[in-house]
This record gives sequence, structure tokens and C-alpha cells, in this order.
Amino acid sequence: VRKYTGEPYYLHPLEVSNIVSRFDVLAFPVALCHDVLEDFEYTNCTEEELKEQLLICGYPDNEANLIIEQVKELTNQFTSKTHPHLNRAERKKLECERLATISSTAQTVKYADISHNAFTIMQHDPKFAKVYLKEKLAAVNVMQAGHPQLRYICLKQLQDSIQKLNKNE
Repeated sequence: VRKYTGEPYYLHPLEVSNIVSRFDVLAFPVALCHDVLEDFEYTNCTEEELKEQLLICGYPDNEANLIIEQVKELTNQFTSKTHPHLNRAERKKLECERLATISSTAQTVKYADISHNAFTIMQHDPKFAKVYLKEKLAAVNVMQAGHPQLRYICLKQLQDSIQKLNKNE
């Protein structure tokens, strides 16, 4: 289930896919799978299992491999589990630098993911939203290779949400 809403978790990747499909239909399978490796403790899905499922769905081997590579690009590398010696700010800074280098397709999916998560967090946890929105604004500012219109929408949403939070203080 989703942390803030209690909704089934699969609704998040579906919504991210829905957002992405309006801008880059080829990014749809990446968006649909974007969290399966990162959230292994919930999905129990390995790269091998993801590839098997993509092949079953009819993706050729090379396309399945590309989708998996892009999903891996979207998988957070600097977590408290993998880098316990770093504080949150240091991990997010490193993650920001990494996100600036990922593929344009992965960046497009990340814009949609951030947009959907920001909306949910703003509604359900305004206190955490203050931290989250600033972190994500920094990330989107350096991710410049994705779909420009979706990037603009995401930036505007983040800026407007930060401004709204600041007004409510």
C-alpha cells in the first residue's frame, strides 16, 4: 500500500505511466516498472524476473534489456542502507548528481514520478513536503535531458507547492 494514502501500491506506477504516456509513449513500460527493482522488499522482483516478464509480454530481448537499464537508472543508488555513513542531505546531493547523467527517457519518467509523489506528499504530509519538494526541485533543475514540456510542468508544480507551503507558515 502507498504510505500516505493506503491505496494499493500498483496505482502509483499506473499513474506515473499515465502521465508519461501523454509526453513519450515509448517511456510507458519504463514508467510502469520504474519502482519494481528499487522496492524489492515489496515486489520481490529481480532483474532476471523483470526480464522474463517483459519477454512474456512480447518485448524483444534488446527492448527488454533497455527497459531494465532505464529502470535501474531510476533506482535510487544512495540510500541509508547502502550509504549509512552519509546523512540525508549528502545522499540526496549525490543522487542529484547521478540523476543529471541518466538517459532522457529515465529523466522523463522521473519527472512524472516526482510530480505524482509531490502531489501525494503535499496532501498528506506538509511538514515532510517542505524537505521533499526542495530536494526534488534541485533534482529536476539538474535533469535537463527529459521531455521539456513535462519537465516544465514538474518544475512549476514544485515551485508552486513550495510557495504555497511558505505562505502557510
